[in-house]
Order: sequence, then structure tokens, then C-alpha cells
Amino acid sequence: MTNLINTKILSQFPFKVLSEPQRATFEEHKLSCTDKVQKSYSLVLKILDAYLYSTEQHLTLKSFNSSSEINRYLSSVIGFIYERLDGSLIHKYNYSTYMVQVFVHVAEKANVALTVPVLSKVKVHTDVQKILDSSSDVNEEKLGFFSGWLLEDNTGNKISVEFSFIREAYGDKVAQQLFSALSRFCRKNKEQTVQTNIKHFKGLFKYFIKLADDFPTLKQYLQSSLAVKYLSVIFNIELKSHIDNGFNGSAFVKAWSIKMSIYRECLITYSIFDEPIFPLPVPRFRQAITLSGSHNSAGKSEGKSSGIFNNKLLTKIPLERTDKQAIKEVIKDIRRDIGHVIGISERASDINYSILRRFEQNAALAAPKELGEVIDYHSIDQKREIACATFNHYLWAHPGKKGGYSTFLGYRDQTEYLNKLLCIPTYHVLYPLLLSLIHEHPKITDSWLLNWRFYDDGGKPLGYVKVKDGWVIRSVKKRRGSENAEQIIPLNDTSKVIVERIVEHTKLARAFLKQQGNNDYQYMLLIASLEKAPAKLKGITNLKKITSSSVFTRSLSLPSSHVSKERAQEVASMLTISRLRSSSGVEVFLKTNSVKKMCEALGHKEERADLVNRYLPLPILKYFKDRWIRIFQNAIVYEAMKESKYLHKAIDISPEALDEFLENHRLNSMHGHIRDGNVFNINEAKPKQDGTVVLSTPLLRILLFFFEATSEEIEGLDYAVETINTWEELSTLIITQLEHQLTSDDVTTESFEEEILDMYQEAKAQPLTISNFRVRG
Repeated sequence: MTNLINTKILSQFPFKVLSEPQRATFEEHKLSCTDKVQKSYSLVLKILDAYLYSTEQHLTLKSFNSSSEINRYLSSVIGFIYERLDGSLIHKYNYSTYMVQVFVHVAEKANVALTVPVLSKVKVHTDVQKILDSSSDVNEEKLGFFSGWLLEDNTGNKISVEFSFIREAYGDKVAQQLFSALSRFCRKNKEQTVQTNIKHFKGLFKYFIKLADDFPTLKQYLQSSLAVKYLSVIFNIELKSHIDNGFNGSAFVKAWSIKMSIYRECLITYSIFDEPIFPLPVPRFRQAITLSGSHNSAGKSEGKSSGIFNNKLLTKIPLERTDKQAIKEVIKDIRRDIGHVIGISERASDINYSILRRFEQNAALAAPKELGEVIDYHSIDQKREIACATFNHYLWAHPGKKGGYSTFLGYRDQTEYLNKLLCIPTYHVLYPLLLSLIHEHPKITDSWLLNWRFYDDGGKPLGYVKVKDGWVIRSVKKRRGSENAEQIIPLNDTSKVIVERIVEHTKLARAFLKQQGNNDYQYMLLIASLEKAPAKLKGITNLKKITSSSVFTRSLSLPSSHVSKERAQEVASMLTISRLRSSSGVEVFLKTNSVKKMCEALGHKEERADLVNRYLPLPILKYFKDRWIRIFQNAIVYEAMKESKYLHKAIDISPEALDEFLENHRLNSMHGHIRDGNVFNINEAKPKQDGTVVLSTPLLRILLFFFEATSEEIEGLDYAVETINTWEELSTLIITQLEHQLTSDDVTTESFEEEILDMYQEAKAQPLTISNFRVRG
């Protein structure tokens, strides 16, 4: 079997022959090369290294100081590229020309003559054929080191995986066993999940290789009785290293949980390692809350924003204000950030839509250019019209063979300009629409968007359909489980326009994919550029990773009516679709103080209090914790020093604001059952009145007793009949509602918060008996 090198994964392999000093010498010539060669420079050196390793050669000081030697190397490497690189003829031509550029600059510095073979894009030139006819022998086993293995996802797509570091550490046999287990594990997953699993599988084994440099020792460490111990050691060491290097500890813990899932579902399931006798270590990350230095103090935090899109602190809010007033200020801060993002997104969407309409008009005003046709343009408008008509005719299947599509359209090396002129669905077109859509419907997640299909397998509309009451969009959240995966979202007038624009912007890309027989046309979100054919959107990236520029990305960093220039730059650098979505949940929570309503806004089926910690940004959480502590401290100091002339020096409250502070925050005595762990004297006469029952675990224990007690037990109680009747009626009212909510499937009947249900379960676990009450003697 002939081994071939896949350049897509070659960069993942270590250098085998070229030493660091030799690589540094080659790097000296990098800036003398063209931009294209500079971008692929490291890969060019990896190809040279693969050639040297598989032909069992080494570079010496004489290698490039002799004209015959440098010419021999260049010819042999070109032959190696044409014979051993996997890919098309143009792919091999490109890397051969890159290699020629490197050798030309090396030869110039060494002042030796270099004879360059003639290369062709359309065929294997006779110069190259002569090289291939006399090519040197290659050690297939060594070349096989650079051959990545292929595994399949659940649709049969082949995905390359590189295991060279595992093969070097543990040998080919172990690497093959591990690949076989990973391959079986990944067959049930989608491509994106497979890529994630590969990354974490390799990351896990990089940890294992640090632990044990041979596989028998590793298996000994990971036997049933010791696995958890050594996995915990790895976790602690790597977490400390991660944090010491300035990285996010929470992100590490999240990644570790994925690795432990792979350890169980892949390495244990397919018998690489034994089942441990203790649960795998998957701890939760807890961020330390540092209380030193008030968030309300002046200094670096002065005037900063709430931290929805960044890690900055909160605007200063005086302590005498109520929490309700403070929350209003936080919500205003959040809305300023959101208002900036949505304002820019809407304006960019309008501009892009105007460009799309202009493209359609231009395309109708001229005839498409034919291959080989030379046009003497009379005006800039004519040039644009012909470019639009030509692209509209050929789409991404342009007939040109040389110079690229931009040259054929009359705009050589102006790909970014053409992307805009032709309104191709790039990130700059899609993202403003997606941000606006998320703002209208925060239930939508990254996963929902990536799985959003316009058509089903039969070609019928699926993800955007008309129903009785209007229009809906439909997709799936893969993390919700098979039963709850599908999520249908009714559109409002604003979001319907957004979806219509997404459809129109992707119309040509969808038509092209359908012509090519590519099933990506079924997906709603399609991404493309002039030089890259359209495909379904496979990942939601951070905007700061988009290197090209547009009105949208530039405007995000500029001041607006909502934010300053500095704040706009902070928002732009941290903006993601997920952050915009979570900000909607934070706003709902702060306005309502209801976890349930926040869960509903974000599309969570179950109400979970831990979502507050997940969505509420640390600066806001930290701010309120700090604020409450400082209010409590000032209230205590006031009570201790209210008669002292030094009072105002000891507290943070000005004399003018003291009355307001005391009205809102003065300490009062605690209620009896909180202080004493028991209820007030139930024999004490109380006037009848409407009011609120404040539930607690002790109170629920008493109510449960009256609800479940037998008639004999009730008759034995030594309390007034009216009092006993009141408790029985109250217990029936509250306990029946609690039990109904716990057993009913109808979510509209939910009237108790999760915290009360937890207290109720705790009360049921600690029931009272007749001995806890006064009985007749």
C-alpha cells in the first residue's frame, strides 16, 4: 500500500529531522517570500521534514553550499510532492512552487546556482516526469508515520485523525487499538461532535503520556483500584498549571468533564481500561469571590459597565439606595450594551439588504463575460454590472483556469471587495441577522442554529413554515435529548423579516449546492466567499476571530448613542451569540427575580436554580454580594455607634443619606421561628385577617403533621378547637397544592418556587409526631 501525506493534518506532526537551528535558518528567508508562501511556510518545512525522514536523509552544512547538492534536493523534494502528497494536481503544483521559492532564497544567500524545473498547473510537465522516473526510494514504514487515520461520523463522512505522539510513546499496536476504540465511539456522532471528541481524546492521552511513558505502566496506574487516584492527580496538576498560566479554570473543568465522559464511554466501554471501583473525578469549578476592595470604590472601576459582554465591574451605585433601585441601574447598563449591538446589527442588515438588491439590479443590466473575452470598460458602473452578471451566471463554477475568479471578474486580488459587491453570504452578512434573531428569540442556541434545516430530506419546507396563526421556525437542540430535541418558535413581525432576509441572502448559494447535488442546500445557514464554494455553517465563531473587515465589524468598535468608544471596543472584542442570548436571561432574572421566568425566556424545559450561576455574569453576582455585605456591615456599625460623635467617620453613609439608608436597610429583630427554630405559640389569639403565609421547613413540618394526623391524634391535642381547625384548614390548602404540583404534568399549575419544593421534601424527610405537641393529660 502506497502511503500518502494529507497536508490538512501534517501540521499536527512533530518535526522528525529538521533541528531547531535548521528551522531557524529557514525562517530567515520567510519574509522574502510572497504572502501565500508565508502563510504556508511552516507546512512547507513540514513537507521537507517528511521527505528527509522517509528517505532517511539529514541536512548538513554542506547540503546547501554545493550547487549539485541543492539542485538534487530540490528535484527530489518536488518528485516527493508529486508522488506522495495526497490531493489534486493544482495542490501539488502549489506546494512545489512554494518549495521552489524557499530554495531560491536559500541558494541566493549561499551564492550557488539553482536550476528550477518547469512546473505546470494543467499537467505533469516533462521536467517533473523525468524526476518521477528517477525518484529515490522511500521507507514506507517511516512515511506511514505521517499518514493520518480516517474514521467516520454518523453520516459516513471521513475525518482525519493524527496519532503520531501516541504512536511514538506507546507504539503502533497500542495506537491502533486506541484508534479502533475511538472509531467505534465516534460512529454514532455528528461531524462537529466527532471533532470535539478527537480533540479531547488526544488531550487526555497527552496527560497520560506525562504520567506514564509506556503503556503497561499506564494500565497499571489506571487499574480499577487506582484509576480515580491517578486521574485526580492529573486533574489537580493540570488545573494548577492551567490557572498559573493565566487561563480560565472554569473552562479547564468543563473540558475535563468531557474527557472523563470519553474515558468512560470509549476507553472503558471498549475495554482499553477497566471500570474503576469509585466514581470518576468530575468536580465542579467554584470561582473564589474576593471581597477585598469594594466594587463601589472609585478608581479603575469608575464608570465601567455591567460585564454582560466583558469582565469589567459595575457602575457606582450609592449604598443607601434599595436593591430595587440598584437593579434598575444594572438593567439600564445591560440594555445599553444590547442596544449598541442590536442597533449596529440592524443597520448592517439594512445595508447588506440594499447591496443584495443592487446586485440583482446590476446582474440584470449586462450580459455575462465569456472565458477569454477582453472587455474595454467604458465606466465603473459598466464594470460592476458585468461582474455581477457574470457571477450570477456562473456562480461558484467559474470557467477560468488561471488567475482566480477575481481576475476573471475584472477585479484582480480584490476578493473582499467582490464579496461585498456580489453580496455573498459571508459572516459579515449572516452575523448581524443572527444577533437580531437571537435578541427577538433568546431560546435559540448555537446548537439550534447549526442544526436549522430549511428543507427536509424530501425537499419539503421544514425549518420555516406557515401555520394557522402565522409563521414558525423549527430546529433541534442536540443537548436536550431525543424526546425534547425539537424546538418550534413562533415568529413575530420583526423576526419574520429577519428570517426572510436570511433566505434571500442564501438563495444563490442554496441553488448552487442543489445543482451540485450537495445536501448542504437543506440547511438554512449557508456560508461562502468568492473563492470558497458555499457550505452549511459548521460553527459559531467569536467575532474577533473574523480577520476581514466590514461596516458591521468596524461599527461595533465605534461609539454610539448607547456606549462610549472604549466600551464599544470592549463589547466588540467579547461579543458572541451565546453572550447576547445569556444577557436576555440576566435581564429577565433581574427584573422578575424569578428563575422560572428566566428559564422560560431561554427555552429550558426544567426550572433549575443553578442556571442563575451559569448565566449571571460574575461581576454582577460579585457586585451584589459585596453590596449586601457592606450594607450589613454599615448597619451593624450604626447600631453600635449611633450615639457616638464619630459615627459618620465609621460608616460609608453621608449624614444627608443616613435617613434613607436606615429606612431601607436598618437592622430589625428576627421573626420567632427563624430565631428559635419553632413557630409562635399556636394557642395565642390572633385576629382574623387576609395575609401572606411565609413558608419555612419548620412550618411545613407542622402543616404536614396536621395534614396526615389521625382523628384520634387531633382529638388528643391540648389547644383551642378554633386554633386546631385553623391549622387543619391551612394544612389542607397548602399541602394539597404542593402535592398536586409535584405530581401534575400541567406546568400551568406551578405556583410554588423550586426552593419551597425543596423545603417541602426536607420537611417530609423529618416528620413531627404527636410527642412534639402539647397533649391532654
